[in-house]
Amino acid sequence: MLQMLWVERLPEVADGILRPLAVMSSKLSQAASFDAQARGLRESAYHDSLSLEGRIRGMWGEQEIQAAKAATNND
Repeated sequence: MLQMLWVERLPEVADGILRPLAVMSSKLSQAASFDAQARGLRESAYHDSLSLEGRIRGMWGEQEIQAAKAATNND
């Protein structure tokens, strides 16, 4: 992750530099939070797909499912 912690150690660094640095740091924190949310959503969607596939397999036979999958692969 891009962090410029050394900037704060420059002599007489002013708000004109520190404010954009804080904004950048905030964006990086938000991005990390969004990454964590996305990971959780992908994991949840994966479990949902397993559950849905189980329901589908209880409603259609293997031959029908394989035919539908084969037709999808031909598109």
